[in-house]
Amino acid sequence: MATIPRLVTRGRTFYFRASVPQDLWDAAGRKEVKISLRTAERSLALMRCRTISNHVDLVVTEARRMVQGQDTAIDQAIRDYFREALDWGQEFADIFAPEAEVDVEDCIATLETRLALLRRRLAVRFCAKTCSSCWTRLGTIPAPSGIGPCC
Repeated sequence: MATIPRLVTRGRTFYFRASVPQDLWDAAGRKEVKISLRTAERSLALMRCRTISNHVDLVVTEARRMVQGQDTAIDQAIRDYFREALDWGQEFADIFAPEAEVDVEDCIATLETRLALLRRRLAVRFCAKTCSSCWTRLGTIPAPSGIGPCC
């Protein structure tokens, strides 16, 4: 009698036995598949063995595709994340980067002038004369020079 791949006997019962490919050991959780064919008849065992063998081959092919698909999906998710982060960074740089025709020193001088004007307005609201105690009440805004105590 010729030997049939994946068909083994144990006592009088036939079994299907196939090794799991090494690259799928972790996914399958085992190194080999053993299934009882529940028969002692060789012809019936041969038919069942071929059927199960075809199914196992399909499952192995699908498992390999799924494992590769997971790796591909993870790689794509990582690429998408960094592409989005880079796009956001570029958008941020485009919006907030100083333009060549903008005079930064002039902008700073204008802001300092406006800040001094607003400080004077705040000081007038707290007391008739500007004094250092008013500026202390304002907290983080430093008092301009030349203001003496009035209260």
